[in-house]
Amino acid sequence: PLGFDWKMSVGILTGLPAKEIIVSTLGVLYQTDTGFKANGNAISGSKDDIFKDRSMLRAFSFMIFTLLYFPCIGTLAVMRKESGSIRWTLLTLGYTTAVAWITSFLVFQVGSLLV
Repeated sequence: PLGFDWKMSVGILTGLPAKEIIVSTLGVLYQTDTGFKANGNAISGSKDDIFKDRSMLRAFSFMIFTLLYFPCIGTLAVMRKESGSIRWTLLTLGYTTAVAWITSFLVFQVGSLLV
């Protein structure tokens, strides 16, 4: 319902320790062999070859989800320590993930209707 493929889902899971890891994970998962010439020195693949299975709407939905879902595990650990209660940490985890899912869902579904 959010337009994510399995590679994007893996990227979100690897972003749990730190969101910066999402970029490198997607770089590894979406790499292609068609982008290099025979001598291996220059990129020759077209933009359509490299981005053939991703649309702008899916990418925008993914960015919305990534920016809104809960902070990294380190931040959650600090929240747990500072608040002295796991209840606030779990509330933050659930609330931010729900907001991210609903917002991303609305962006993708409404965008799909408009396109």
